[in-house]
Amino acid sequence: MPILTISAGEGGTTVPTPGTHDYALGSLVTGITAQPYPGYTFKIWRLDGSPVYENPTYLFMFADHTLEAEFTGAPPPPPVTHSLTITLNGQGITDPPGNNVYQYDEGTTVPVTAQALTGYTFRHWVKDGIDHSENPINVLMDADHLLEAVFTETVEPPPAAEWPWQPLAIVGGLEGISVLVIAFLSYVSGGIT
Repeated sequence: MPILTISAGEGGTTVPTPGTHDYALGSLVTGITAQPYPGYTFKIWRLDGSPVYENPTYLFMFADHTLEAEFTGAPPPPPVTHSLTITLNGQGITDPPGNNVYQYDEGTTVPVTAQALTGYTFRHWVKDGIDHSENPINVLMDADHLLEAVFTETVEPPPAAEWPWQPLAIVGGLEGISVLVIAFLSYVSGGIT
């Protein structure tokens, strides 16, 4: 009895199933079918190493044969990517650098750090219109995102006023007030004349 050995390459299976099958000498085997998996297509049969393009195919069994189904896969789809636009408002830097657009695969978490320059303070992030105070911030790339680092100028309070004169104590009555007013006016005008 002749034996038909069927195999299937990556991407599919066959009917009859891959393996060895006994047939009567001289019998006609019909309906030999290559069945590609989703995302693959049938490419060719190899009958004892020779190409056979018909699918389904048939075979007369006068001897042992090997029959291999080959499949081709569609190239995998490119990964879904999203853009992260980082901008700066004020004087500072970010890592990755601000005022740039970056592409990341969907599902990636991107840490972004802000650092204020001298004379400025990092205040917060604005991600897609919503304020966030954490720094660094982790951005999940599930869509396109706009991220703005907000820095404000550091304002030092003015030094306490130092008066070059000692106010006179109000001793009582209007005379003390007059002396205080005269002393103040004297300071403003540059001295008593």
